[in-house]
Amino acid sequence: MGGHHRKESNCLNCGAQVTHNFCSYCGQENTVHPESVGHIISHFFQDFTHFDSKFFTSMKNLFFKPGHLTKEYNLGRRKRFINPIRMYIFVSLVVFSYLFFETKKTENIRLDLDNTETSVLDQNKIKFSIGGKPVTPHSWKQDIDSTIIKYSPLAGDGYFTKKTKSLLVSSLSRFKAEPDAFISNFLTNFMHNLPKTLLICLPFFALLLYLLYFNNRNYFVEHIIFSIHFHIFLLLLFLLTMLLLKIDFLEVPVILIFPLVVLIYLYKSLGNVYKGSKLTTIMKEMVLVMLYLVILYSVQILNVLFSLSGSHI
Repeated sequence: MGGHHRKESNCLNCGAQVTHNFCSYCGQENTVHPESVGHIISHFFQDFTHFDSKFFTSMKNLFFKPGHLTKEYNLGRRKRFINPIRMYIFVSLVVFSYLFFETKKTENIRLDLDNTETSVLDQNKIKFSIGGKPVTPHSWKQDIDSTIIKYSPLAGDGYFTKKTKSLLVSSLSRFKAEPDAFISNFLTNFMHNLPKTLLICLPFFALLLYLLYFNNRNYFVEHIIFSIHFHIFLLLLFLLTMLLLKIDFLEVPVILIFPLVVLIYLYKSLGNVYKGSKLTTIMKEMVLVMLYLVILYSVQILNVLFSLSGSHI
């Protein structure tokens, strides 16, 4: 690569003096201009293999050394691993792209109001019943009309209650008019909002860590890094779970093992990053999980409301 370097010592990018092959100010390599095709290709493969190496190193540490990436980043050892924000964006793109393509299948969903036998040709039909009784188109519309009457806004309702009831009534009306399109649109909107809701939850998780480990005197940004790495693990574990659930005999074991894996991973991560006794870590983990589940539940309720209204967060 030495033959590709310029004899001049001024950086073409920022104009600073270059003492070696790379500018100490902006980092650009002091190569001849224009570069040869061979040099560009060589750079591409170097950058690709460098990213490839960092990616697999980061993934290996993320899965098999809980909390290690966070600890290394907070100690300033960052060159060997992918930047946590870049890593989160990349993993989110992969996971939610998969979910997007899975959700596209809902466009063919049909509501089987007559509860007829589902053949091979109409596997997208959803069985629909109330109280175990078959639902006919007539009885189904009657049930929706009675529900609309029951939940219609009243004069004495508060602002939030009135808004919620109005949304429910308008959603039921659209569901009654076009049930198939409504289900498809709701699922599509819900999945579209899901990445944003997770992003909203991420700083709340960091805030809980900040409050639980206040005596550790960590900067808030250090809790953010922990939160990012933990959520990357959650996304990848979720993707793996979705893939394994496609195998029939693995459904029950995977559903049972998923929360256990998350709890064990979080316990080890907290222990490695924040230290403390085993009992203290377990107690703080329990508080963290319970509070965070409340936050997740609340945010997903908002997601449902937005999705019912046909809007995006």
